[in-house]
Amino acid sequence: RVMFSRGNVTEKKRFGLLVQPDEYVLDMYAGIGYYTLPALVHGRARHVTACEWNPNAVFALRHNLKANKVDERATVLEGDCRLTLQELMRNEKGGNIHHYFDRIS
Repeated sequence: RVMFSRGNVTEKKRFGLLVQPDEYVLDMYAGIGYYTLPALVHGRARHVTACEWNPNAVFALRHNLKANKVDERATVLEGDCRLTLQELMRNEKGGNIHHYFDRIS
């Protein structure tokens, strides 16, 4: 139902350390939070917008955000990121994804 892999632990942590405090991060294929969680926990991102279309992965992602006490700094967009991001950008000033997010994964 969802993909889980212990692999790439160093890459996940590296990404988290690349993120700077107070950055706005977009995780376009969040899954259960492979990059979302390191960005919030290790990188101390101000906010992460996490896109995921698999309802089972969304359920696990929400659980993981809450379990790590970072759910208040995350928004989960459920559905196809091509559509959910279009809707988000329509509601934002300028509508340019690169002006809204400091880092995109």
